[in-house]
Amino acid sequence: MKQSKQWKSWELEVAKDLGGKRSGPLGFNVPDVSGLYRGFAPECKYMKRLALRSADLEQAEYNARGNEWSLFLRESFSGRRYVVVPYKTFLKLWDAHTKEDNNE
Repeated sequence: MKQSKQWKSWELEVAKDLGGKRSGPLGFNVPDVSGLYRGFAPECKYMKRLALRSADLEQAEYNARGNEWSLFLRESFSGRRYVVVPYKTFLKLWDAHTKEDNNE
């Protein structure tokens, strides 16, 4: 599969897994996946070698327009996948997780 099709497939996979839709190239700055709970704004990056780049983080935050954002990374050869979220977003997730555990 060509590199250009692989990043599209990655965006589709993330959209499907999150229950949203791939935004596609709309010609303006929007998250890669739309239609998610409370405006959650994923940005997807498919790369040969995993790298956390400032430009990717800035794009994710900018495209989210004040909503919760995340950066979904996938490495081509190994298939490794990671999600990067801001620290405050992680703390919200952690808090929700620990409250669930305490209610069981």
